[in-house]
Amino acid sequence: MICAVLSLTSCYIGFKGISIQADVNTFLVEDFISTNPRNAQDIQTLFAESIREKIRNESKLVKTDDEPDVIFRGNITDTKTSSLAPEDGNTASLNRLEIFVKVEYTNNKYEDDSWSKNYSAFRDFDRNQDFTAIQSDLTEAIINEITERVFNDAFTTW
Repeated sequence: MICAVLSLTSCYIGFKGISIQADVNTFLVEDFISTNPRNAQDIQTLFAESIREKIRNESKLVKTDDEPDVIFRGNITDTKTSSLAPEDGNTASLNRLEIFVKVEYTNNKYEDDSWSKNYSAFRDFDRNQDFTAIQSDLTEAIINEITERVFNDAFTTW
């Protein structure tokens, strides 16, 4: 029992199962880079801000530009729209928007916890929908999914 209490004092555990070491207090999310000209113009800003907001809202960490304990950086490597589910006459009934992101997580306090990972997520939509009318909602849903996975990879230990 005493060991369990002592081990809990060495890390911060939130209500969502996150675990951040007690001496990790600050973060920085650098602006992401878009490495493909066909990516939406503001997607890198949307993604970086999504991570910033998630960390601000769901952790004890405070944003700083001066020697942060943890840093997130990376790039939006690709976005693509493709056709799925062919129907009679070789037309597709569904289309898919997919976003690919490379994220580097640097933990300056615990270097062994640092990593670099590739993420992707997608949303399918009916081919008869006006893509420009739904693109921002699809993009937001995909970014939120990837953000959740990045956050969990950085701050969960299970």
